[in-house]
Amino acid sequence: NKRNGHFRDWVWMTKELVERNSTVDENGRRIIRFQIETDQPDIKPVESFAYLLPKSGTSVISDIDDTIKVSNVGDRKELLANTFLREFQGIDGMAELYEQWYQQGSDFHYVSSSPWYLYTELTSFLERAGFPDFSLSLKSFRFRDESLLELFKDGEATKPGQIRQILEKFPQRQVVLIGDSG
Repeated sequence: NKRNGHFRDWVWMTKELVERNSTVDENGRRIIRFQIETDQPDIKPVESFAYLLPKSGTSVISDIDDTIKVSNVGDRKELLANTFLREFQGIDGMAELYEQWYQQGSDFHYVSSSPWYLYTELTSFLERAGFPDFSLSLKSFRFRDESLLELFKDGEATKPGQIRQILEKFPQRQVVLIGDSG
């Protein structure tokens, strides 16, 4: 458990437990719903779900900024306005293309240099714009320590690690990378 509230852990379940407690969505993907609880009474349980990806298949790892969402990363003033002042706008045609690939069996993983503080806004945008269900990897930092410097690192310094984690989790899947050189 990190001081910023993020945690990463593994949950091991038998095949029988997964089959008994998961469902299959309208696209044939297996979903398991779960609740996260802590031993601290003032923290409410959080309900969520996870897609259970098969070992093989196709995964699309996609950048977000200026790939599927208008950000104008090259213009700092426009980037800030598009991130904090304006409603997020999708890149024309990308949601439809990704949905087509999803219907053909591809699964999606989005990586971004955006901080976890934008998680709610980004997931809302992805859902509202019609992008397929996904996993999301964002940049971690805290305002109160040296990890704040992570916020200012270029995507070339942060995204390869995010992509590497996905590749290590799913070594038998075919992967399509979508994005810029970052």
